[in-house]
Amino acid sequence: MDKAVYDYKKRRQARLDAKNGVQEKRDSVEEFKKRRGARLNSRMDAGVGWVFGALKENGVDTTGMSVKEAFEALGKLNGGSSKGGGKKESGKKRTENSSEGKNEIPKSVKGVTISKSESGFEIPLFDEKTFTDNFEEKKQIARDAAKRLVPAVKKELSTEVKEITRPKVDESTKEFLKNAVSGATPEQIDTALEEADKMYRYWEKNEPKITESVVGAVKGVGGSMYGLDNRRKFDKSLAKKMLGDAQDPQYDGDVVAAAANIKDGARYTAVFDSDNLVDGYNKVKAELEKMGIKEYRCKNFWAQYRDQDGSGDKIGEQKSIQSVFQTPDGKMFELQFHIPESLAAKEVNHPTYKQKKEPLSEHVEYNKPRSLLMRDTSSVVPDPKGVFDIEEHKRGETGYK
Repeated sequence: MDKAVYDYKKRRQARLDAKNGVQEKRDSVEEFKKRRGARLNSRMDAGVGWVFGALKENGVDTTGMSVKEAFEALGKLNGGSSKGGGKKESGKKRTENSSEGKNEIPKSVKGVTISKSESGFEIPLFDEKTFTDNFEEKKQIARDAAKRLVPAVKKELSTEVKEITRPKVDESTKEFLKNAVSGATPEQIDTALEEADKMYRYWEKNEPKITESVVGAVKGVGGSMYGLDNRRKFDKSLAKKMLGDAQDPQYDGDVVAAAANIKDGARYTAVFDSDNLVDGYNKVKAELEKMGIKEYRCKNFWAQYRDQDGSGDKIGEQKSIQSVFQTPDGKMFELQFHIPESLAAKEVNHPTYKQKKEPLSEHVEYNKPRSLLMRDTSSVVPDPKGVFDIEEHKRGETGYK
């Protein structure tokens, strides 16, 4: 081609490109590719960092390990192939373990399923027989579940008091108690149900007035209530507690004596935000005292959590203020003080707590690991302002008037 003609066509094409914005489009495409490459590199760096972190959590020494070797090692841990299977699985696990993800359990973690809590929330349930398997991953799952649950807990806060329907007591109730409490005789079961009936009838008659006082005091200082529909213990739960307590040497099988020491036939949960919990506790206590309802006992589980780290025999498992109040006629009821975060952790921990307290548990050797898991779950709960100033006490001790 003649050079002059070639140069002309080149200049013409340049003019057409400029007129139609072709060069700008090419530039924008190139810029897009650069930005996309930077994002992919950033994600890859984050993914690689997570893979090494996951290996370390599972006790794998990553010293001198290449990126390829790390992915292969994680693939083997997850039961995947060594040719990229681990990389794919690790990415999936990272999403599912994220506190912003769904309530899904990584398929590689054996002995973990999603279950409905007694309050209707989706929470992880840990198989009792394999409780200590993949223990660190299970603790992470529990922590993430507690964080996710906070918004749902807040939606359940209410000061609305609804009617309660008492379940019937029949032969199936006795069969439940027989299976639930090892060694309980038919006579003890009958006695426990009789005592439970007396206790329930008392609260059925007197609880509405107590509820009005408690809810009014809490609402009056800016708090709310949680689980008001469960403010009374029903016969089956009362009888089970009596029978279980009667197994303790101090009662020597005396169900009536064990029943006399039950302090949560009626129970309430007051909820404040972290900045106002202590002020709310003090003001509610003062308001109830004006009505002749005095605090009998106070346990500060925030302080116990701080002080009982497991280095000795005691392990702080939860964070809450748990008080027992006494009515003018001498009856006692429980009133707990929480923040939404501590309630969420309590919901996640409850199945593990029940496993630990279950009289028929075949795996009591896991009681310490259960305590450690519950403690770890509660680590996501913040410490309210001034909470350590609340002194634990029993009647007649410091703090009780």
